[in-house]
Amino acid sequence: MARKGIHNSKDALGAVIQAGRDKMGLSREALAERVEISKRYLTALENEEQKPSFQTLYTIANAIFYPVNPKNDAATERVYRLLSQCEKYEIEAIAALVEKLLVGKDNR
Repeated sequence: MARKGIHNSKDALGAVIQAGRDKMGLSREALAERVEISKRYLTALENEEQKPSFQTLYTIANAIFYPVNPKNDAATERVYRLLSQCEKYEIEAIAALVEKLLVGKDNR
């Protein structure tokens, strides 16, 4: 039988998102922009007023726990974001294409 009323606020999804965002030194606005959601929606997630879809949660987790190197530009971030939405076979095809492009670059 599950116990009722036991809730550790440190384990709440909103608290985890906020702690990760704070650890990365990101404002709500910066994280919201990075994961392409509104600041208002991110605030609602952090305050446990809404629950994210799996895709949104996945995107937030990647932005917080696997951040893009700050030296990279917006185009690189866009590529990472697009790749995170691909299936395994699509990523393998893209990797093969990039490898071919780089081999061609080496032969110039």
